[in-house]
Amino acid sequence: MNIPKSILYTIFYIIFTISIALWVFLIPFEKYASLIKNGHFFNSILTLVCVAFFLKNREGTDFLKIQRTKLKFYLIAIGIGILFPPIRAVLRFIYYQENLNGILTYEFDISRINSLAIIASILIVPIIEEFFFRKFIQGNLIQNYNAFVSILITSLLFAFIHFPFLSFFSKYIELSMYQAFSTFFGGIIMGLLFYKSKSIGPSIVLHMIWNMMAYSIIN
Repeated sequence: MNIPKSILYTIFYIIFTISIALWVFLIPFEKYASLIKNGHFFNSILTLVCVAFFLKNREGTDFLKIQRTKLKFYLIAIGIGILFPPIRAVLRFIYYQENLNGILTYEFDISRINSLAIIASILIVPIIEEFFFRKFIQGNLIQNYNAFVSILITSLLFAFIHFPFLSFFSKYIELSMYQAFSTFFGGIIMGLLFYKSKSIGPSIVLHMIWNMMAYSIIN
């Protein structure tokens, strides 16, 4: 895969995920508030099925398997995941020019994980994104480019999909570049982990832990 093709696949991915999500604007909120609240869960399930179907037909059935790797890479993934709070504090300092008071002191509230939509973001979305971006995009780019370029391009594309495109359709969604900014650095780490471990498993674990941390940390 070359860089233009990787960009094209990412654009198709964005169009597909936005198209799936647009149904929430077509039904009355007052009548289907509960359904809309958990819309992300249903969107994630459908996206997972469609992405798996695409990858299976594009790359073969074996592509969807998680390769075995050394235990140390899973331990590294867990360790980096635990370090999410101070990493986030540094990224917020860089982006917002905030102070670093929260780099060592933070609180968790697991009760914040209180909806199917949040559960989907923690358990389903990482599987979709890691298979599509790390294993499919990065895994194919590295056949034509070196590891540095492959990881960099994949991380940029990964950050690009976290741009709040839906903010153009809804006044309730904030237009902010911070998520894309922080996701780029997360993509670099996950890309390196995938490259070193030769398995998508550790990067999925790291992605899940980071998403869980993001929802359960009290700002």
